[in-house]
Amino acid sequence: MEIIKTYMLHWFGPFKSIEEVAKWEQENREHVCNLYLIEGKRPYARIARHYYCGKTIQGIHKRLNNLNHHICELRTVDEIWMGCIRNVQPGSQDIFELENILTAYLADEVGDNKMLNEINKKFPKHQICVINRWYKPTHFLWNRIKNSNSPARIIPEVILHYYHEKSHLISGADKLKHLKFISD
Repeated sequence: MEIIKTYMLHWFGPFKSIEEVAKWEQENREHVCNLYLIEGKRPYARIARHYYCGKTIQGIHKRLNNLNHHICELRTVDEIWMGCIRNVQPGSQDIFELENILTAYLADEVGDNKMLNEINKKFPKHQICVINRWYKPTHFLWNRIKNSNSPARIIPEVILHYYHEKSHLISGADKLKHLKFISD
């Protein structure tokens, strides 16, 4: 029986600026966010959206303020999402694997030419399950993301990645179906 590493990610957003991210991180210190997704337009792009998936251990607003960060390549930033790993105390390998699978998934969905990431576009060589939950900055669940270009609309709620003999199989569910609510 093969082990499937499972991660539950809580995504908070969308934020429109680094200042909003910094304010939210300051007010919500109990949520340590190590992953982020950015969607925006490059200076020459009229319609085309570009995406970036990144990881950090220093705080997202600090990472985005680095002079060499890819966010500087965008004329406008439409959305920033901050991801918090909820079911495990993440180590650097966990954070790297999640960045890897999310970047590879996004690149496969939107195309390499729309990704600002230049590396980490390959799927891992083992089984992973990622459960994504999307929250407003006020901690309420989003029931419908309006922006069709949003990473929250492109990345499904569940991603199952199977690897076997140099082959990758990606399965998932865009929206989990609520079957019933049971209370004691």
